[in-house]
Amino acid sequence: MSRGVADRFNDKYIPVTESGCWIWIAADKGNGYGNFQHEGKYIPAHRMSYMLHHNIQISGDIDVCHICDVSQCVNPDHLFLGTRKDNMMDAVKKNRQATGFKLPQTKLSESDVDNIIKSSDSAEAIASKYNVSKTYIQRIKKHGKRY
Repeated sequence: MSRGVADRFNDKYIPVTESGCWIWIAADKGNGYGNFQHEGKYIPAHRMSYMLHHNIQISGDIDVCHICDVSQCVNPDHLFLGTRKDNMMDAVKKNRQATGFKLPQTKLSESDVDNIIKSSDSAEAIASKYNVSKTYIQRIKKHGKRY
């Protein structure tokens, strides 16, 4: 990449001594991640940083992941390559990914599941009460909270 691109990029972050992060201060994507315009396209700033500092192109099926978990960080020493699955597994491992009862689309609370497991009512009646499918109730009854 040309030196002009590197100069332009380097003007858009501030190093933070305490954490080692380089915090992106220019345009963002609206989701906490920086955005950098290059050759008429917008590229996530952390992705551009990785490509710029490692002098490589990255295919679209590869994610640039954060070791530091700071979405605005563009320090190449805080970034690593992985698949989308690697990135999601990293998030789960670091407890940054909602799972189970923490998922926003979850219809049942933990106490609801406890009550379902203990209930002697039919699967149809329980499903109707909680506005979920009979199959879902049967799975909860069979597998408990592990489901």
